[in-house]
Amino acid sequence: MEDAAARAGPWVVAAAPFSAALRSTIAPVCGTVETRRLLLLAVTAVGVTVWAGTTIIAVRILGEAAEGWISFLAAVGPTILLVVLGSTGFRAVVRLRHRRAATRGSS
Repeated sequence: MEDAAARAGPWVVAAAPFSAALRSTIAPVCGTVETRRLLLLAVTAVGVTVWAGTTIIAVRILGEAAEGWISFLAAVGPTILLVVLGSTGFRAVVRLRHRRAATRGSS
């Protein structure tokens, strides 16, 4: 970790918000390799801003896709439900008639 922080410096700090392991260990590592505090603060702010922005965009895109599916299912769902309930009810009626016919025929 120290080698990566010494080699890549600010890039590791900028990537820290995207990784839980980096997020919790990057500040002590940067202190060990004597990264300047102002640079650490600036790059951390940029990294957190990029992380928050990508998270917001991803949630927005996924939310719009989910909204499309939900509206589709809201329109088609009741029709599917009626078809399933109707076919199940029809099957139950046919079975009941067959059972009644079988009990009448055996008597």
